[in-house]
Amino acid sequence: MKKYLPLLAFFLAMDAQACTLYRSTSSNTVVKLLAENGWNAKKFDAICPKLNRANAELLIDGQATVLGGASVGWAVLMLKDRDSNVTTSDYSSKSTSMNTGVASMDTAEALLYSALNSALDAYNVDDALVSLDDARRKTRAALAPKAGKK
Repeated sequence: MKKYLPLLAFFLAMDAQACTLYRSTSSNTVVKLLAENGWNAKKFDAICPKLNRANAELLIDGQATVLGGASVGWAVLMLKDRDSNVTTSDYSSKSTSMNTGVASMDTAEALLYSALNSALDAYNVDDALVSLDDARRKTRAALAPKAGKK
């Protein structure tokens, strides 16, 4: 039994991060940071199941860069339907971090990671999901066949 404990611990740890709630649109760095570090946002465990139940995912814009001698990391989170291109930027969440003391890409990537988690913690996901449902309804109505047309 003892030889299976490490394997069980591994699968329990995997289950804790098993919820994939994002799809990045702008940066391989975002994907790399989240793959390597996961999320450390306090609201992750509450947001993830809500998005799964709503068949929604985060659409992330974010970047790490060095500008004018400063390291900068920024992130913007929006919602997207998992099965379509229906999105909503209503109630988007954003965060920017800057360090004027250290100008390096390593620092900028750390700031991007911090910005991602800060944006998730600040996200009003409940109102954003209502907005996404409204966008879905409007899209279905616009694409529905009109009465009398063939």
